[in-house]
Amino acid sequence: MTLRFLPLAALIGLLWQPAQAESEFTVPEGFEARTLEPTGGRVARPQGWFYREAHNETSFQWVLSKENPERGPYQTGVRIQMIFGLQQKADQSAADFAKAFLASKRESAKVLSECEEENQGLLIRTCLVTEEIIPSVSEIDPFQIRYSVLWGAELDVVVFAIAGTPKIFWSENEPIFNEIEKFQLIDLQRFVEE
Repeated sequence: MTLRFLPLAALIGLLWQPAQAESEFTVPEGFEARTLEPTGGRVARPQGWFYREAHNETSFQWVLSKENPERGPYQTGVRIQMIFGLQQKADQSAADFAKAFLASKRESAKVLSECEEENQGLLIRTCLVTEEIIPSVSEIDPFQIRYSVLWGAELDVVVFAIAGTPKIFWSENEPIFNEIEKFQLIDLQRFVEE
């Protein structure tokens, strides 16, 4: 068996969890499966929601939103972003990058809750829930945002899953965000040749 696209495949091989490969990706009622290109991962997209992606040489980004992003900033949605090559690009470790991001959010927004750091094998996860104003959307109405951040314990990668909506709609959207955040980032089989 040989790997195609070696740099990406090497990273993917390190991030891929065998237990995920063996488990079936479940799409709940009212959702549809969407493939995260170019990694082949999967996410449950709520029916009627919009999807877009944007990638460059050091980052993959996928957005699922209730509103059409072509008509302006969305108000309710989840952005999943994987950034790699931080040591070379930003001259800092993935852990330092993730912790600096969270520290800046703690300083700029009202913190509602935080998760303890949790070791998930090759990645470490934490989260921060904030209340903040998003000027491009509303100067008055606060948003509630959950920043779920994972970084490589020994890998040069950070993954963000950022879920947000106007605060008054958080309770109705939180179950939707929870389903979206069960995404599988990578399908290793796509990068393996027999």
